[in-house]
Amino acid sequence: MNLTVGYIFNLSEKFKDIKIIAGSRGIKRKIKDVMIMEAPDGAYWVKEGDFLISAGFGFKDNIEELSEVIKVLNEKKAAGLAIKKGRFIKHIPESVLNLADELDFPLLELPVEISYRDLTWPIMGRIINEENYNLKILEQLRNTLWQIHDEKYDLEDILSLILTYINKTLILLDSRLNIIKYKGKNINHSDVIPVDEIIKHLEEKLIKDNKLPSPSSFHCDGYNYVIFVLKTPDEILGYLCIASKSEITQLDKMVITQSLPFLTIIFLARQKQHETALKLREDFFAGLLLGNYLSESAIEKGAEFFNLETGISRAVVIIDIINNKGNTPNSKLVENIVFDLKSIPELKNQQDIIKKESKIIILYKVNDKKSYSALKNEFRGWFENFRKMEEYKQPQLTFYMGIGKIYKNLGELHKSYQEASLSLKVGPKIFNTKSNVFFYNDLKLYHILFLFKEHPVILDLYNDTIGRLSLYDTENNTSLVQTLITFFENNCSVNQTSRKLYIHRNTLYNRLERISEITGVNTSTAEGQLLLQLALKLREIYNAKEFIP
Repeated sequence: MNLTVGYIFNLSEKFKDIKIIAGSRGIKRKIKDVMIMEAPDGAYWVKEGDFLISAGFGFKDNIEELSEVIKVLNEKKAAGLAIKKGRFIKHIPESVLNLADELDFPLLELPVEISYRDLTWPIMGRIINEENYNLKILEQLRNTLWQIHDEKYDLEDILSLILTYINKTLILLDSRLNIIKYKGKNINHSDVIPVDEIIKHLEEKLIKDNKLPSPSSFHCDGYNYVIFVLKTPDEILGYLCIASKSEITQLDKMVITQSLPFLTIIFLARQKQHETALKLREDFFAGLLLGNYLSESAIEKGAEFFNLETGISRAVVIIDIINNKGNTPNSKLVENIVFDLKSIPELKNQQDIIKKESKIIILYKVNDKKSYSALKNEFRGWFENFRKMEEYKQPQLTFYMGIGKIYKNLGELHKSYQEASLSLKVGPKIFNTKSNVFFYNDLKLYHILFLFKEHPVILDLYNDTIGRLSLYDTENNTSLVQTLITFFENNCSVNQTSRKLYIHRNTLYNRLERISEITGVNTSTAEGQLLLQLALKLREIYNAKEFIP
């Protein structure tokens, strides 16, 4: 039977909405084959009698190019061209329509909801069997994918192309099950796919089996799902799911399988682009924190480029991740911890978070109206919950947090970074606390003493006071150093100190007098008490093991 362009309207009930918008005098052209054309160059490979179908993919940026394509198709004696108007092409120029009329070249308009299979199978069914049809469709898809790959089309384009073949809903998720793309055959239709079911299925399979077969099929609440894994030999990049209330055919699956390598390439390119952008951002932050920017204008330009708010108060927060087994936490593990950190509700407005080796750095935006005490409680609150959660998941890890002072000028944040760094060096070695949170404002005195701990005057202060008391305690089995510590812990109150030590007031007076005799410092004067308190702080610094500046 000779199949003509005009006869295809009789092949299926679905074809009633197809329109001939130009070249109607050519509807007696004979159809010998059906081809998919998504790149303009495809016109040069057409043979006599080919009927072309396109979603307008290759013309979306230059619709005028369609005129040249029609001229080439007519010269090749193609049967006609059917275009889906709406997804990529909103309007076909009058000049194109006039050209098709002039050449008697049939130009058809397809409803956007008709898939390639809906249109091609009834036509091809008159020419070849189903097996050969599937092979032909896949070959056409493969050729189109290579063409658009060479044209550097993006992820959105590939998914749209797949959608024209299968006419189902496509959901693309990343490796953390975040939705990247949702491509429905009619996104405004009431038949919106419940994506939560896909995520739930993936979570259950990944937890239970620790891997997912590809493809993986399941049925839930009247919907059919098939999930494909996008991966490289080293990692899983994401998941592509077909979803529909209707049957998902073998050809649908074959179309996805054919497209997966191209999706993977684009996925990797996007990932590389994201990593490059992230590296540039981290480099800017690093320069900011190290004080490398000498001019305010350079900082302002960088802040504008990286969308960093200016004119607000910030403190630098550093979270240090220590592996108790001695190994440095690997980069992937730190990335996962950063992801967990960003998901904390209290940090939803804190987006300026970067990682540096085994440390996580936050340019923490601070509410100026909060008191320092309230801020300390805020930091301790979310960090303790985060620390407990992470240490439960990774028992070999310990987390510490150091917080610098608050600054309003971005150019001064390097000071806060230095202060937060020092807090992490000093805090864990000086304070025996379960909170693992250290504020620079609580460590200023230690900072000063640490900087001058090797100075001869400072060494003499320590050796002439606490050094002598420690030697006396060792030789005489006494506890004068501990008595002095308790005395200062109780604000130099004789009554409170004696109760704390379970001794009589007179015994405490005798000990304080003995301390004055040994050190030559009067414990009853403000100046003497200050000298002895400084010496006790030096004792903490000198006794801290592996104390590194």
